[in-house]
This record gives sequence, structure tokens and C-alpha cells, in this order.
Amino acid sequence: MSLCCLKKSPFIYILNDVSIKKEKIQVLNDCLIVIDYGNKIEELLVRANDLFKYNTNLIHTHRNSHDMYVDGYKSKGLYNTIKFICNTDSLKITEFVEAPIEYGVYGEDEKWDGIFDK
Repeated sequence: MSLCCLKKSPFIYILNDVSIKKEKIQVLNDCLIVIDYGNKIEELLVRANDLFKYNTNLIHTHRNSHDMYVDGYKSKGLYNTIKFICNTDSLKITEFVEAPIEYGVYGEDEKWDGIFDK
């Protein structure tokens, strides 16, 4: 049998339940992926540097037409587990560490001092 007739086996990546461990999937190369939510299947063309993370539902961070990264929200996976399938080794699962949220008020110091009677 010639090599051209051999079918490549797909690469499978599984985002696990975030109550166990927070993970994200980073897209390394442009590719077509199949997302299996457990109750439905979706095909999606993704680009290098896109990210997928799971927090209540699947969040797809991708570059929009204005060259800015935005979040797109996808379905919730059945049993909080989502399987990604693609023909090339183009995805990478890593631990997802959320950045701490910083709250603050920024403005003219004198204006705020006058409002709060400092």
C-alpha cells in the first residue's frame, strides 16, 4: 500500500471539567477542528494563537476583523468535558491561570481629593 493511501489518525484533545483543573487550548497553526460537546458536534476553522478555555461554557478567544482579540461564547459541554479533534498536531493544552482582577479609580488626584474631602 502506498503512503498516499494511508489515512492519518486524528489528534484528540480533551478539555476536562474545570472543577478538577483549569485548562486552556492554544491553537498553534491554522487548522480545521471538530468540537464534540457530547450532545452536538461543530466544525470550526481556527487560526494560530486562538485560545479556548472553559468557564461555565466554552470561550473562544480569537482575532476579529479589526485585528483585536475578542471572546466568543460557545455551548456548554455535556458533563463539562469537551473533545477537540483535528488532523494535525496543531493544538496545545496548558494550565489556565486567571489574571487577578485589579480594581481602582484613575483620574485627577485633586478632583478626587475634593470629592472625598481629603
